[in-house]
Amino acid sequence: MNKIIPLFLKIFFLQFIISIPFFFIAFKDFPKKAFTVNLWISTFFPELICGIYFLYKLNLIKAFRANLLSKFWSFKNLKIISIGIFIPTAISLILNYFNLINTNLIKDIDYLEIVIFFFLLLLSAFMEEIFFRFIPYNILKNELSLKNVLLTSLIFSCFHLFNPNFNIIGLINIFVAGVFLSLIYLKTNSIIISTIVHFLWNFLIGCIYGSNISGLKIYSISNYSFISNNKILTGVDFGFEGSIITTLMFSIFSLVLIKPATFSK
Repeated sequence: MNKIIPLFLKIFFLQFIISIPFFFIAFKDFPKKAFTVNLWISTFFPELICGIYFLYKLNLIKAFRANLLSKFWSFKNLKIISIGIFIPTAISLILNYFNLINTNLIKDIDYLEIVIFFFLLLLSAFMEEIFFRFIPYNILKNELSLKNVLLTSLIFSCFHLFNPNFNIIGLINIFVAGVFLSLIYLKTNSIIISTIVHFLWNFLIGCIYGSNISGLKIYSISNYSFISNNKILTGVDFGFEGSIITTLMFSIFSLVLIKPATFSK
């Protein structure tokens, strides 16, 4: 466990330094509280530079290449990917069925915007999986434990503390989602599978079902409005990630995944 905190302190410090010149790219977009292309550029490229540096610095580049090239299509992994589709879809259906929110397709859909954000969200999910799953769990190797997974997931949730419209349930949900994604990575030993599931969550809730992603609005094919004022159930402006229904969903499937997951101690 002692390896994790110093590792992330180094990662966050270097990423902060690299992010300084990129800050000016996204400065004008900060008041929008939206996931814009400029905001993506200002976060993704510092992550990319920092990620490449640490993969080489920690001698993980060969392991990373091997992980990418390993066989990941199997019936087991397809079932896991289907969970990534089921969870956001089920949450949207529940919220709409009980008249907590109202979701309608917009009339004039800009499909180019959807394609653009498809790739932006995919790349963002990939970088987060490298930082919060691949690097720490390859550094720990034979020291993997549930405590390490919980600590890494807590750091993952703290990484979103400065997102707009943040709330305590959102913090809990991102933490539980971190555990969920960690278990997927440990179960499949595939950065690709954990990335796909991570991406599906963001893309489906944001671009398809109209929810904010961790408090940030994104272009969507749906209009999303609140019928109920129950913040605990709807998640309000933080989106699905601020709803207790999301807490239950991720917790249930984490418990399902944790049974076959093995830890060294």
